[in-house]
Amino acid sequence: MIIRKEIFIDARNLKTEDQLIQKGEEKLETNEKNITVELEYLPNGPAKYLQDFKVGDVVYIVEAGLVEAKMRLIEVKEEKEGADTTLKLVLGREWPDLINIVSKEKNGNAIIRK
Repeated sequence: MIIRKEIFIDARNLKTEDQLIQKGEEKLETNEKNITVELEYLPNGPAKYLQDFKVGDVVYIVEAGLVEAKMRLIEVKEEKEGADTTLKLVLGREWPDLINIVSKEKNGNAIIRK
């Protein structure tokens, strides 16, 4: 299965192929920030949650024939159905927090205190 996404870019003002490639890579990078993947955690698998990895870690996922990627674990959802508990792992880029949003709106002129 191949999943293909296309983005159209207004490149009328670009003069060279290198400029076009750079503009395309920039656009892909900005759109990549919105990609997340949700997976069901297999407790009998080779890696143990909270021992081998936790929220915030970059993990390597492989699904034969579908995906092979390094992504950050940004959220864990616990779902209970009767006596059974399953964990859903959400992988992707970190969601923007208030500091990131303010920084972008102020174009980097915001004062950030830690």
